[in-house]
Amino acid sequence: LHMNRNVWSLAEMKRILNGLSNFVKFSTKEITCEPIHELIGYFSIIENARLECLLGDYTSSLYIVNSKKLLDRSELLISVPTCHANASYHAGISLLMSRKYAAVIDGLGEIILQISRQLKPGAAVLKPHVQQSLQKTLDKMMGIAAIAVALNPGHRVDDQVLEIVDGKWNDKT
Repeated sequence: LHMNRNVWSLAEMKRILNGLSNFVKFSTKEITCEPIHELIGYFSIIENARLECLLGDYTSSLYIVNSKKLLDRSELLISVPTCHANASYHAGISLLMSRKYAAVIDGLGEIILQISRQLKPGAAVLKPHVQQSLQKTLDKMMGIAAIAVALNPGHRVDDQVLEIVDGKWNDKT
C-alpha cells in the first residue's frame, strides 16, 4: 500500500470494476472465458452499481444494471440468489431515488415473492449464511417497497407482496 497509494482511489476502483465487467458474456458478442471469469464479471457489475448508489449517481447505477441485463432470467446471475437479490436491491434503490415508484413496486415485488418462497422452511436447501444474507436483503427490499407504496398509493400492488410487506412493516407505519 505504501508503494501504490492510489490503489483504493475512486478512479482506480472504477477502472478496475469496468475492466472486470468485460468478462460477462453478452448476446451480441461471443467472448469465450472461464466460468470463474464470468462470475467475477458479474460481481464487478454489481459492485459498480453499488458504488454508484453510494456516490448518489442513481442514473448511472440504473444504466449499469439495465445495460448488462442483470435482471434477465436467462442470465447466470439468477442461479446465485444472493447476487440476484443484491442486483435487484440496488436497482430498487436507484429507481426509488429517481422517483419511479411504480417501477420500484413492480420490480421489487417479483423478487420479494421469489426470495420469500426460497426462505420458507422446507422450500430450498440453502446454507445458513446464504439464508441470513437473503433475509437481510429481503428486509431491506421490503422497506424500499413499503416506502414506494406509501409514496404512490394509487398503484396496483400484488396482494401477496402487500401481505408480505405489511407483515414486516405494518407496525412501523
